[in-house]
Amino acid sequence: EQLAQQLWLNTVPAVIDAPPASEEPLGRPLDRRRPVLDIDGSLDEGEGVTDITPLQCIKRQYQPSTVKRKRRHGFRKRMATPGGRRVLMRRRRKGRKYLSC
Repeated sequence: EQLAQQLWLNTVPAVIDAPPASEEPLGRPLDRRRPVLDIDGSLDEGEGVTDITPLQCIKRQYQPSTVKRKRRHGFRKRMATPGGRRVLMRRRRKGRKYLSC
């Protein structure tokens, strides 16, 4: 058992070719802090993400609204077009509990 471990240790390379720690991995910058906009809209390169005030937060893409969702994907919208009626027909045939939102 000890002989098998010694043989295995001798076959595995001690160091795998790894880039030095100073190089940037995969072309990404080492400084991962995003630039922050000041309240007046100017770019402040020296500040990190921890220095963001509520006025400087970036708005995310998905802001849920039930009314907009129902208007875009609802039953009446599906029934208004031939393609939408085909969607409802397929969902009925498949046995979906909810045909649309």
